[in-house]
Amino acid sequence: MPLELKRELFPLLAAEVARQMRRRGVGEKKLVEGFKEWRKRRHQKNPVL
Repeated sequence: MPLELKRELFPLLAAEVARQMRRRGVGEKKLVEGFKEWRKRRHQKNPVL
């Protein structure tokens, strides 16, 4: 994907994600907690050898 297109799309996608988070009542703290839980589950399924 061309860099210019990425630069154009990023703010649009970020704004849409922020809008959906506000609509669902998800704050930064809840998002970070969810991400940490996802990482724990992911690493439990695929242990590093």
